[in-house]
Amino acid sequence: MTQETKATIGIEDFARLIGISKNSAYAAAKDDRLPVPVIRIGRRMLISRSAVDELLAGRRSVGG
Repeated sequence: MTQETKATIGIEDFARLIGISKNSAYAAAKDDRLPVPVIRIGRRMLISRSAVDELLAGRRSVGG
């Protein structure tokens, strides 16, 4: 399965896509301040690729 076909992305990839530091993204994810839902599996934090696509296309507001 290639990166493009995965249904989720990691916090570091999300940070790179929206132009913030990975430390800022991890801190925001831990405090539930990201503009997309965070999927937590154990210690791992993932984000739905479709939610990111909606955010970047302007179909999802930054407030949630």
